Amino acid sequence: MSALPKLLHFPALALTLLVTACATQGPEPLRVDLDGDGTPERAQLNQANAQVTITVESKTLADGAQTLTFGVDSARQDAVCALPVTLTPDGPDCAPEALGAQTLPGCINKPAARSLTLSDGQCDAIHLYWNHDTRRLAWWRM
Repeated sequence: MSALPKLLHFPALALTLLVTACATQGPEPLRVDLDGDGTPERAQLNQANAQVTITVESKTLADGAQTLTFGVDSARQDAVCALPVTLTPDGPDCAPEALGAQTLPGCINKPAARSLTLSDGQCDAIHLYWNHDTRRLAWWRM
């Protein structure tokens, strides 16, 4: 038997892995206290070919949920450079040095509050924090 038929399976496997990497949902929603009230919010990450969506569910939100969508384009500020991305909890930082240590609008440093970092490992991360004035997530990026 020739090795050629076995090799023909590798392009199909590579394509399957590529599609899986480009269209994935986070394994489990994150449960993280974004507003510092002691009750964790639920944050779900979804990734598709040309966009990343983060859906946050919370009783604190006016509508109960908020969806943020980011593109995949290295030339845009409101986009990541590539997929896949990760969404990780981080400590609150209401005056990031990367932005000249100016206080972010509506941000309040509460000991229990967390922020989220959306990263692709290739370009500057997108940082999400709780805006207490609007009672919604806001974001910033270098």
